[in-house]
Amino acid sequence: MQTLRTCAIYGRTKLLHCCMLLLLLSLLAACGGFPGEGAAVGQTPEQGGDNPGSSPDYVTQQVGPLTSILMIDATQGWALTKDAILKTTDGGIHWINVSPAGTKAGDYSIAKGTFKSVLQGWVASVREDQVRVERTDDGGKSWKGVTLAASAPKTVDAPAFLDNQTGWLTVMGAPEKGNQPVELFATTDGGMHWKKIARSGEKNSLPKEGLKTGITFKDEMTGFLTLSASSGSSKDPGLLVTRDGGATWKKMPSPSLPSALKKVSSLGMMPPVFFGELGFLPVRVATDDGKYHTLFYRTSDGGGQWIATSPLQITAGAVFVLDPYHLWVVDSQTNQWYSTVDGGANWNQGPTAPATIREISFIDARHGWSLTDTELLHTEDGGVTWKPLQYTMMR
Repeated sequence: MQTLRTCAIYGRTKLLHCCMLLLLLSLLAACGGFPGEGAAVGQTPEQGGDNPGSSPDYVTQQVGPLTSILMIDATQGWALTKDAILKTTDGGIHWINVSPAGTKAGDYSIAKGTFKSVLQGWVASVREDQVRVERTDDGGKSWKGVTLAASAPKTVDAPAFLDNQTGWLTVMGAPEKGNQPVELFATTDGGMHWKKIARSGEKNSLPKEGLKTGITFKDEMTGFLTLSASSGSSKDPGLLVTRDGGATWKKMPSPSLPSALKKVSSLGMMPPVFFGELGFLPVRVATDDGKYHTLFYRTSDGGGQWIATSPLQITAGAVFVLDPYHLWVVDSQTNQWYSTVDGGANWNQGPTAPATIREISFIDARHGWSLTDTELLHTEDGGVTWKPLQYTMMR
């Protein structure tokens, strides 16, 4: 599955975010992502059925710079701006506006998308205190949408879909003093109907405490929620797990730290990325001496046990996990690239990016794209070198 997520795009589940999850590990520095058949609860279907997307006539259009990108293959991919949903068929040189009809400027200022192919995808956005979820099955030619009755939403995670039908959506409220309310919606019909299955404050449910970085489901029953900053103690591990599809949640012990990192002041976790039972859990560690370290914990039993790979002494920004072997991460303080071809056992230092990297998307071990606030960059050698890619937006 391809998912566009703020700050980071992860492997088969690549995430497209318009508003900055940017591995939300950057947020960590500031602090120190079924029951129910039939009609869903708490949503308003869009009247009139299909929402036809814009028809391209190849006229240059200004819809703001790219804020997220996901390439499906060497030529075809998706992107978001704060104003539009875009597609490319030539490797990112030209981008066509395929937004639903009636889209207004700023509709995707707070938005994240998940795309399974060049045809199918979902985009969730927050507009005027409402959550909107739009779906296409024909590459953006037409869209169907619903509005969810969420409680004072401020941001959303990328829709998390296991297949064409089963998915979840995490909706977060405004953070306050290190806490953040959260609601979890689920669908079993591809996003046509959503049901609220959990919310913070309820017994055995999601916590209000902590800033949420996202959610991952390994299968229909097992999912993980991560927090951006925690002490790592048993009472504050920063990692929660569900075994019943998201209805109930419990704290999961934090993975053991390498001996050199025992004096820890805080941990920050990002949602794990799974390839079957094998997975990676990105963790940033702040130690008492004021230094930051990034570790990619590895599991081979579906998240039951996590083992640390070689730590990097960097402040992780954007991260991309392509497969069990190839990972890329950028130091948000120095803009230095790092990569591994052996699952994190060894890391290679790459070039320095011209500015902060906001998004990364690789289609294989050599060909990738990345975004700064103003530029689209492209590599054909696995990130050893990056070149600016001049692009044009069409409509």
